[in-house]
Amino acid sequence: MRTTIKSFVLAALLVSPCFADDDPTQAYIERQSFVETVPLSDVAALLDQPKALEPFLDWEWPEEVIKHPAVTRNDDQLTVRFAKYHPLILKDIVIESTDEAEGDAQRYEYLASTAQFHIFAVYFQHDQPGFLLVKQTGEKTYYVNTHE
Repeated sequence: MRTTIKSFVLAALLVSPCFADDDPTQAYIERQSFVETVPLSDVAALLDQPKALEPFLDWEWPEEVIKHPAVTRNDDQLTVRFAKYHPLILKDIVIESTDEAEGDAQRYEYLASTAQFHIFAVYFQHDQPGFLLVKQTGEKTYYVNTHE
């Protein structure tokens, strides 16, 4: 149990070391203080290409192919680099089930980039997937709630 908690906190610390107001005790990306949650219906107004998410709404996403030089994968983490900010590190987390609690997981996958945003899939073990929109400048990060 103690090892599981340490792993969970470590994963939380790796979510985003670059934002001073992030919460190192909370690993779920949509609950980080630097992430703004928006409903799927508001995404078209945010994106420079309003239909950029449409190809991914069938939930049958292609195999990950990273096409932008600012995004890299190293095993279970994606790193997004910015010109003026520290990198954003999106680390996959797995919390093993115990006798006291059910396990959970959160995994990231690069989907595409537009002129202004990087688009990531966020898979959850128990919930419908969501999207993460990361402004290429590093100034804004949005979690797209697909549970409308």
